[in-house]
Amino acid sequence: MLALEDNFYLLNFNNDIVVNYLSSKEPSDLADKVEDDDDGCEEAFQFVDEYQEVITSGLWVSNDCFVFSNSKGHIHYMIGQKTMKLSNADKRQYIMGYDGK
Repeated sequence: MLALEDNFYLLNFNNDIVVNYLSSKEPSDLADKVEDDDDGCEEAFQFVDEYQEVITSGLWVSNDCFVFSNSKGHIHYMIGQKTMKLSNADKRQYIMGYDGK
């Protein structure tokens, strides 16, 4: 997930591409690459969807479920690409953490 000022993007991350990218470079090449190439390994991220929400805080509860609050004070959860509203908050709420126990 990539959250910006007025929207956020859902992205898929492919760790295998990063491992292949790093293994194809010599250690000295990696040090030079960091200084010369600001883009990094863009191929590791695949665009899934864009949402017109302003996220004020959020937390991945599992690999598939993201819980977040928006600028309007609503608490939402996202499973896959579907977003559902859990509740309206009467004041600004921040999601600080989650303990599955």
